[in-house]
Amino acid sequence: MLRVFYNGFDDIVAESDSIADRIRSLGVRTPIELISNGVDLDQFRPRNDHVERDRARRAISVFGKGPILLSVGGPPGRRRDPSQNPNSTFS
Repeated sequence: MLRVFYNGFDDIVAESDSIADRIRSLGVRTPIELISNGVDLDQFRPRNDHVERDRARRAISVFGKGPILLSVGGPPGRRRDPSQNPNSTFS
C-alpha cells in the first residue's frame, strides 16, 4: 500500500539517508531528493564576543555561563512511521 502511495509522486523529499533507505526498501521507484534539516554551522555559530553573548542571554532571560540547547520541533516519537502501525490507512 505504501509502495503504491509513494510511487504515485513525481519526486520525494527525505531529510536523511536513513529515511530515504526506508522508503526505497518498500520497493519505491520514485526519485528521492535529500534535503537536510540541519543547521548551517558556517552561518550560525557561537560568537567569541562575550559582551554580545551576555546581551543575547539577558534578552531571552537565560542566565549562567553554560551552553544553551535549542530544539525546533516536537519531541522524538511524536510522529509515527505509518509502515510501523498496522492500523494506519490512507484514504
